[in-house]
Amino acid sequence: MERQPLSAAHPVYVALARGLESCAAVLTLGLRESMGAYSAQERDLLRDARVVFFPSIRFVDVLEATGKRTFPSPSTYRFQRSRLQQELLIRYLGIPHPRTRFYFGAGQKRHIFEGFEYPFLAMGPGHVSSPPRIVRNADDLGLACRAFNPVVIQEIPPWDERLRLICVGDACAGALRLRGGGSEAAGWEPVDIEAMRTGDARADGLAGRSDTAAGSTGAHGHTGSRKRAAGRGGAEVAVFRSTHDLMKTAGLDDMVFEWARAGTCWYLVRMERPPSTWLTPAGRVHHGRHLCKLIQSGTFS
Repeated sequence: MERQPLSAAHPVYVALARGLESCAAVLTLGLRESMGAYSAQERDLLRDARVVFFPSIRFVDVLEATGKRTFPSPSTYRFQRSRLQQELLIRYLGIPHPRTRFYFGAGQKRHIFEGFEYPFLAMGPGHVSSPPRIVRNADDLGLACRAFNPVVIQEIPPWDERLRLICVGDACAGALRLRGGGSEAAGWEPVDIEAMRTGDARADGLAGRSDTAAGSTGAHGHTGSRKRAAGRGGAEVAVFRSTHDLMKTAGLDDMVFEWARAGTCWYLVRMERPPSTWLTPAGRVHHGRHLCKLIQSGTFS
């Protein structure tokens, strides 16, 4: 497919980091060490672009400050990278969430046992460099406390079910489910996203296993999560809608939302960057190809 001519007659889409090189609608310049490393013509392209894709954390603030639309959005970058920011957002909006505390310095870390019992999760404040660790004993905790400051401690409830909603642009493009106690070794199963959106209990999705959506307290005022779900799959429909409401409220457009159910209550566990590919009942979806289809369909016009 030939590329669009980059002229005033066409919306211009420019990417910095990799991910859309095969998309004919987008010109990828490549990620460089500074804005000065781009030529004057390339900086003109950035200024004239309708949207700049994958600006990276390096350039997203500059583009935001000058009013340039980006994908992912500045908010998405911030919340992808920071557990602290996620925790503040989730608490502010009143979304049900596993009990989580931040401990700064040796003095605060000595009090972790006052609030948590083994096993629990220990993490650093940033998602990129600190995947969650399961802490089962004092040795595990000592290693985590030395590795992270602050150290993030989160309870591990006995989950009955876990769900990951993979959202790109303004809609969810995939869903994965983990049944039972939540062992990663069991594998995540693809879920029919349309059946989940509509609450179709006939699909091999999440229908009919709980009757309270997004917890017993209000998720964030948009979906009425205090209400009892109506019919099979109603709770999962409310979780789906709560996710979309959260995307809209916080300006998130490229995120995985992991929810988990304990009993009849759904909790938002974490948010993270989408994978490069994921499974659906119809086959494997590639993030870049899916995003390219959205661009070509006019989603970013």
